Amino acid sequence: MSRKAASRGRAGTYWIYGPHAVRAALSNPRRRITRLLLSERTAKDFLPRNRGPEPEISPARQISAVLEPGAAHGGAAAEVFPLEGGTNALTKILGNPKCDLLLLLDQVTDPRNVGAILRSASVFGANAVLAPSRGAPQESGALAKAASGALERIPYLRIGNLAEAISLLDRYDWVVIGLDSSAPQEIAIVASEHAERTTALVLGAEGRGLRRLTRERCHYLARIPTLADTPSLNVSAAAAIALYALAGFKG
Repeated sequence: MSRKAASRGRAGTYWIYGPHAVRAALSNPRRRITRLLLSERTAKDFLPRNRGPEPEISPARQISAVLEPGAAHGGAAAEVFPLEGGTNALTKILGNPKCDLLLLLDQVTDPRNVGAILRSASVFGANAVLAPSRGAPQESGALAKAASGALERIPYLRIGNLAEAISLLDRYDWVVIGLDSSAPQEIAIVASEHAERTTALVLGAEGRGLRRLTRERCHYLARIPTLADTPSLNVSAAAAIALYALAGFKG
């Protein structure tokens, strides 16, 4: 078996790695775990455990052998099944009266960016992160590592497409705000004007930004104020700033 094939696991599974990500997976009752590999040193930090398979105490090189090249596993890896998601899960979330903040990703393809966005979404109280089933990364070890446990705390839902998701949000009377560097209003102003509304924030890919059709479906566009002639923000950094603004007015 090649290293690339091994990193995807067996029969639809994949490997999560890194102590934070693995510990969070073990704490998530919705996560199905088939194998747990721990180094002798790391195993001491995982006791006591409430669930999961018995750990296989393995040298670091054996753990590395089942992961993609260069994966920084820190002596911990778990073979897992992906979490359930999709439009049905979104409908259930929207039916929860405590749900008031969602994040939608438009063609954000780097799993590390998506993982970092999940981490910020979890910190600032978003209820889920949505991405299209095509043009967005699936769950992976790299995504889970960047999320540092947030993948287990906040749903990452890959849905049919963003147009369907926004149409569903319209039916539930959500306000949809697209982040766009050319927008006339700042995110803090738009957030303050709609503080009492259930809100979805839409972010586009770095460089290209929101696609035209996605931009047209947003109810409002907003920007993060930056100094002139400065480099644009990484999408995960932009997500953190915008979520901070939205969460501050909702709090």
